[in-house]
Amino acid sequence: MIPVPDERFGEAVCAFVVIGEAAAIPNAQEIAEFMLGLGIARAKVPVEWHFIDRIPTTATGKVKKFELAGLRDQAPMQPGAAR
Repeated sequence: MIPVPDERFGEAVCAFVVIGEAAAIPNAQEIAEFMLGLGIARAKVPVEWHFIDRIPTTATGKVKKFELAGLRDQAPMQPGAAR
C-alpha cells in the first residue's frame, strides 16, 4: 500500500494486489465491502486498487514502495468503493 493524493483528506490508500494464476481478479467493490465487514476503518480501506504480477522487493524482502509508485502509472486500476 502507498499513499495517493486525496482532495478531501490530503492522502488516501492505494493497494497493490497479487492474484494467483488460477484466481479471477476480484471486484474492488467486493474487496472494500469485505474489509469494511471485518471492521477496518473506512479511512484505511484503499480507494485505488492495482492488480500486478509481483510485489517488487529488496534482497532482504522489504517492499520497494518507490517502484510501486512508478507501477501505479502503468498498472491497470480499479477504483475503490470505500467512500
